[in-house]
Amino acid sequence: MKLLKIAAADCPVCDALSEIDISLSKEFGLDFECQELEQFAATTGSVRDYVVGYHVNQEDGTIDLPVYVICDGDNAKASGLIKDEDDLTNLLTAWDLYNKSK
Repeated sequence: MKLLKIAAADCPVCDALSEIDISLSKEFGLDFECQELEQFAATTGSVRDYVVGYHVNQEDGTIDLPVYVICDGDNAKASGLIKDEDDLTNLLTAWDLYNKSK
């Protein structure tokens, strides 16, 4: 399982979260990967399709960043548009609780 961060170099929120996202992913037992939006958009697969379906504005094709996706292989399990440390902690905590309840 991994936490995938979709980010952009010119995104101040992405930059600010880079100080804590790796450590939080480890705390929750997840590997961590960061992909620039351009790289991610050029990659085909079910995770990209999931992100397009849930996070891309269908009217104008834009996406707010950063988006974090919890992945199991090429399967997206949970995601969120994250704006601060609390949002990321909440996403990871909710996933952890769900995963432990199975």
